[in-house]
Amino acid sequence: MKTTMRQKESNLMYRKDSSNKKCTTFHGPKCQGANARLTHGLNPMATSKTPSGLKKVRSTYFRALLLTVLSCLLLAPSATAATDPDKPTLEITFDDTAIRELIALAKAKDSSEASVDNWLNLPANKYILSVGEAEQNLTRDQFRANAIAEINGTATPQTQSPTDIGCLWMSSTQDYTAMLNGFEDSAEARIRRIASRLAKFSPPGTHIKETVYLHLGGDWDAVNDNGDIYVNIRFWHDLHRPSWDGINMIVAHESMHTVQNMAYGNPRDNSSATPAFVTAMSKIQREGTARYVENDTDPEAYATSSYGFYERAITSETYRSFPTDIKKLETVYAACFPKFDVDKYTEAYVDGVDTGGPFYDVGYGMARAIDERLGRKRLIDTIIHGPKDFFAEYAGLCATDSSLPKLPADVLKAVADMPVKLDTSSPAGQSTSPVTKGEKNH
Repeated sequence: MKTTMRQKESNLMYRKDSSNKKCTTFHGPKCQGANARLTHGLNPMATSKTPSGLKKVRSTYFRALLLTVLSCLLLAPSATAATDPDKPTLEITFDDTAIRELIALAKAKDSSEASVDNWLNLPANKYILSVGEAEQNLTRDQFRANAIAEINGTATPQTQSPTDIGCLWMSSTQDYTAMLNGFEDSAEARIRRIASRLAKFSPPGTHIKETVYLHLGGDWDAVNDNGDIYVNIRFWHDLHRPSWDGINMIVAHESMHTVQNMAYGNPRDNSSATPAFVTAMSKIQREGTARYVENDTDPEAYATSSYGFYERAITSETYRSFPTDIKKLETVYAACFPKFDVDKYTEAYVDGVDTGGPFYDVGYGMARAIDERLGRKRLIDTIIHGPKDFFAEYAGLCATDSSLPKLPADVLKAVADMPVKLDTSSPAGQSTSPVTKGEKNH
């Protein structure tokens, strides 16, 4: 697995190696000088009997950063919410507890069973374990052992490979702490920028509350699981030049998937030809549109060799392949029609989306063409109405603009024949594939 390439939304059904949560936030005073609120809070899981190593991290035991931004105009919450419920809203909580508490345990040399259990039960770590157990590549006992090794100072990149899902080794706890402190200081500005970008692509009435968990471990850079986002800090430190460059676009991408889920849904069904084909077309639309949204979240240059620099280069280079990659949609069609072959379909699907594959630049190119030629409102309409509308709109553009690469004829016919939406109330509308957790990036 190439950990330096990412699959922007994790694929629940197809992995080569095999609801909604509620977040409690304790609100503080409004932030001065901003038409939004930035609040800090104590960890809801903390008790008065805190392990010695977890008594204090920076100035508090845990800091949750919450900024509510209403629409791209950043209007005051009370006025906007009361008078215009159609204005898109985005509320983000950044949660770095999993990293800060491990650093605190290491500083105190506290590897007691109770302390490590409390750490393992943090939301970010529970999510990593749920994925590892489902994919049979990480157990709770192994994750515990890795944590204890880091706490005791015996973990190394040789004993815990930085690309392993259970890796908790840190090259420097001081560097990681400095990165987290720097992130905390810039969180308000980051959320403003993410919210502003997302609001420009969100249908009226979109209201999102999400928690972004910063953590160690995982074989993804970021993953959206039912509206919560899990970000692996290692991609911004040990695997690339230490820098937060690119984090805004990654969170914007994952948040866009939540917008898409709310507007249309997220079909995942390979039980038969038509549902499988709809699933693949939806995935292409979702990932391509989210990549288009992320692309200009940060208009300024990223530092050379940072993760953001690397990811932006991938987007620019793969877009060059759009005219040729669009032909690869034939492989999905051929696996579905006239006779459905689930093995060929899975292979075509995974090759197209795994590690940010060619279907990303296909969807990106289509979304970009719709937005630039027909306008933002029309692109938002396709987000509401789904892949049938998305592909049909692009096909209509191709009929009048010879510079655009055309969809294969068979694919175009299948899109015309497919339903607008799958019936999720029937067995045929349910996922029948081995399902892992989350919608991952690699």
